[in-house]
Amino acid sequence: MIKHKLKVKKFATNIFCFILIYSTVICSVYSDNTIKKDESVYVTLDHSGNPKDIIISDWIQCSNVRGSIYDRSILQNIVNIKGYEVPTIEGDMLIWNGSGKDIFYQGTVKKQMPLNIVIKYYLNEKQIKPEELSGKSGNFRIIIKIENRQKQKMSIKGKTRELYTPFITATIINLPIKNFSDIKVNSGDVISDANNQVITFISSPGLRESIGLNNSLLNIEDQLILNAKVRDFQMGSIMITATPSIPDMKLINGTKEVDSSINVLSDLRNAGNQLSKGSEALSKGQKELQINMGNLNRGADQLNLGATELNKGMIKLNEGIKAAHEGAFRIKDGVIELVDNAGKIADGASSIGETSKTFSQKAMKFANKFSQSAQQSWMIADKAGRFSDEANSISEASSVASYKSNQIQKNTMEYGKELEKIKEETLWQSFLIDRIIGGLKAIEKFTRILGTEGVNEYLKIQRVSLEELQTANDNQLNHLNRALAYTKVLNNQLFQLNQEIKEMEAKSVKLNDNIKAVSESSKTLRALTGNLKDDSIELSIIAKKLEISSNMLKKGTESFAEGSKELVAGSTSLSDGLGQLSTASEQLKSGTEELSKGSLEMATGTSLLNDGAKKLSRGTEELNNGINKFNIEGIDKFKVGLSAGIKDLEEVMLVKDELLKLSKNYGTFSGLGENMTGSVKFIMRTDEIKAKAIPVTKTSHIKKEEEGFLKWLIAKYWK
Repeated sequence: MIKHKLKVKKFATNIFCFILIYSTVICSVYSDNTIKKDESVYVTLDHSGNPKDIIISDWIQCSNVRGSIYDRSILQNIVNIKGYEVPTIEGDMLIWNGSGKDIFYQGTVKKQMPLNIVIKYYLNEKQIKPEELSGKSGNFRIIIKIENRQKQKMSIKGKTRELYTPFITATIINLPIKNFSDIKVNSGDVISDANNQVITFISSPGLRESIGLNNSLLNIEDQLILNAKVRDFQMGSIMITATPSIPDMKLINGTKEVDSSINVLSDLRNAGNQLSKGSEALSKGQKELQINMGNLNRGADQLNLGATELNKGMIKLNEGIKAAHEGAFRIKDGVIELVDNAGKIADGASSIGETSKTFSQKAMKFANKFSQSAQQSWMIADKAGRFSDEANSISEASSVASYKSNQIQKNTMEYGKELEKIKEETLWQSFLIDRIIGGLKAIEKFTRILGTEGVNEYLKIQRVSLEELQTANDNQLNHLNRALAYTKVLNNQLFQLNQEIKEMEAKSVKLNDNIKAVSESSKTLRALTGNLKDDSIELSIIAKKLEISSNMLKKGTESFAEGSKELVAGSTSLSDGLGQLSTASEQLKSGTEELSKGSLEMATGTSLLNDGAKKLSRGTEELNNGINKFNIEGIDKFKVGLSAGIKDLEEVMLVKDELLKLSKNYGTFSGLGENMTGSVKFIMRTDEIKAKAIPVTKTSHIKKEEEGFLKWLIAKYWK
């Protein structure tokens, strides 16, 4: 690719960059009768580039010709500067008598120059007249523009084109180092020695317009822009030389190589298209990978969060199961103690029943005795002491019954409270088991998504065990509810019994008081015995009720004892199940810890993978954009430009041929005889600033100057 570009550049350079041909002798072979006219046009310019004087020197090379030589010229004041021959002038015809020697003559002319020179001066960014510059300092700028006036219309491939006679110009400015520094030019070279800085500028005014190419392909400026810092301004003459003689461009070739470059560019463009499609597909794939990696990363983060929360929940669940297991042990012990107390309650109720029965019998006996004693009031006094003892026994029995009833009621209330606590713990265990079952179901669902069937089977076994444990826990709740119902009924019966015992105790106290009253005063015995009889009968009735209540209490406590045995079995089963659940939860806790660690590593890895996918996606997108940009802005533009250049190449070659003809046919500035060939060169110089122009008075001086300048210019540019 680079090789082809260099060939194309060289090809364009051969066409558009002309080397100055500035020789006084054209090394061509002529026949013996060939006459050549070599013309030098010396022009003195003012500071702005306007012509002041034009002196033309002609050299007719005719050393092999003898006889009349017919020359054409518009010169005035013609002087033979190397012989004594005087031409015969007939209009613009000069007739010389050839004697086998070359002829040298010069003259003056008033004719518009083919080139227009425009020179402008600036100091500190303001245009200034050149005569005002002398001795000033500041930022200096000079612009020298060379315009081609030799324009003609021609038809090229059916198109009318304006072609300029090709001129190669060389501009030379000599600036003293002591006055000028920081010199910068838009084109040309700056050559320095110890004292001076010489600026050279080569141009071909009108060539770009003739060829029809832009500056990027034909980098030849038509004007020189020079910027410098100046101190005590003074400047010598500006020298400008020009010639219409250009190379015949036989070196221009390589069109086949350029066509090959087009083919290579086409192949490169096709390869670039395939590469662009591949990079585009790669970029799309990387974007999809980035999106999916983002989804995977978010899923891994959610899994990590879920696994972390699950691990925390399993830790709390394990702690709760342990606490529930310990509570189950306490419940079991409490139930066993409750069963023992239930037996004691039953025994106490049975004892109360027996005591109540005995009390009832004694009360009835006491009442009958009082009924018999109603007619034997005189015997009451003697027997009052015995009645008092019986009354005390009854009072003591009622006190014992009241105490036992209070204890049974207290124990029953404590038992009810224990049952309530057991129920609350059982409900909490049921809640925990439900949460565990729900969590295990969620884990089973998630493990099915992850494809970990082994973990899923293990979790399923745990869930089934928990569901069985939940069933046992529900049965336990049913037993607890029944026990609480029995306890409430028993509490109500004990409360009623306690009230009846308290009432009996009050009656016994009253009876005892009455007996004491009988003992103290037999006078009032008759009246008191009537009351005592009534009280005894009423006490007997209460004792009977107490006996019935005691029997009911006994039956209730016996039923409660039977239910408590079932409660013991249920609490034992619950404790054992919670023990197994505690062991399983330890294993599950270890598994969730491993799951949490693995999910954290997975989240970290997917995060890094996601970052890599993003970078890879950006890189492939930049690669695709770069390839497309290379195809569009690089290969396509270059191909289009080169293709357009190749299409115009034939036209350019035709223009080149016409320019060569214009160059060859230009002849001389002053005129040319019919049987002559001619060449011309223009040597122009401006006046010095701060110095007068040196007048040209001696031909030898002009010739020496010409040869010195030509030798330097050829050494500089014609290589």
